[in-house]
Amino acid sequence: MRSESQHRCINTLSVAAGDHHPATTFQNCFRDAVPNPFGCSGDDGSEHVSKMSGVPTFVKSSLFDAPVADVFAFHEREDALPLLSPAFPPMRVISRTGGIQAGARVVIKIGPITWVAHHTVYEQNRLFVDEQVSGPFASWVHRHEFTPEGSGCRLTDRVSCSLPGGPVINALFGWTVAVGLRQLFAHRHAVTRSHVVTSRSR
Repeated sequence: MRSESQHRCINTLSVAAGDHHPATTFQNCFRDAVPNPFGCSGDDGSEHVSKMSGVPTFVKSSLFDAPVADVFAFHEREDALPLLSPAFPPMRVISRTGGIQAGARVVIKIGPITWVAHHTVYEQNRLFVDEQVSGPFASWVHRHEFTPEGSGCRLTDRVSCSLPGGPVINALFGWTVAVGLRQLFAHRHAVTRSHVVTSRSR
């Protein structure tokens, strides 16, 4: 039987993904779920799934027609997190200290869930990493990677996470996380593009 925290995590991600037809999504995204519960990849090849230390890792990568410094600076903005968060489920920043630098801490509410994250790595114009301290997942590590590519920047979001409940729960319900992450990072990359590319063209 699933715990209340598992129900909340699964339901929140399903709603965030607009998952109104779970049976169809299950067929499309969960065909390889037992060996790799996050086995959904984008048709354009910009998303893929791998395993790091046995933990499923979701990857979203996009190329932006803007310098690395501009894309990184957008993520350092005080309002970046609210801008990058979808309208539903509603996200609210409860407290925040340290920006995105190592040692920073942020507490947010996403629907009914309180999420506390700690920033562990910061390399300006290259990388920052946040990890869940407490929240809906058993583990969550999010690497934000910025790489020069020609005159532009490749932004890669790499999320290694697992649900509470162990391998069986992850095998059964990891598809829900995959759907939620695909929708979340499609939104985040679109918002990033609209700010860093549009502002350069003005």
